[in-house]
Amino acid sequence: EIVIPNYLQSQLVSFQCNNYLKRQYITASKTEELIPCKSFLWGIDLVPADTVIVCEAAYDAMSIGPGAVHTHGCCFTREQIQELATFKEVYVAYDMDKAGEVAAHQLVNQLSHRTNVHRIHWQNGKDLNELLKTPQGKEELNEIKEILK
Repeated sequence: EIVIPNYLQSQLVSFQCNNYLKRQYITASKTEELIPCKSFLWGIDLVPADTVIVCEAAYDAMSIGPGAVHTHGCCFTREQIQELATFKEVYVAYDMDKAGEVAAHQLVNQLSHRTNVHRIHWQNGKDLNELLKTPQGKEELNEIKEILK
């Protein structure tokens, strides 16, 4: 398993484990968290400007780097919506599967009256992390990263 720390304002507040073989995330229990992970956006402290790319999971956000956050899965909370609404531009990069498409549509709808929000689509993988597997995917990922410049 791979442990992914959840920092908020430079403090370790929670963590996730990724069982890479099962492709499954396990979140810290409520007693192990200082702040519940669903009440904030992972990576929020590293967003350098007024534009953010929001992903479902840690590996997707890490594939983008600073400027990308994730909601700890495709279900998002009111607190996360409020944080996203503080940005001038929000780009939703949820997975390109049925669950990701449904959740992305809901997220765009809930943010559309609060800020400029856009859905990102790509062709060479189900999620952003998969784009790293092929030259065409890497090119798409680099184009997506350009949004943050």
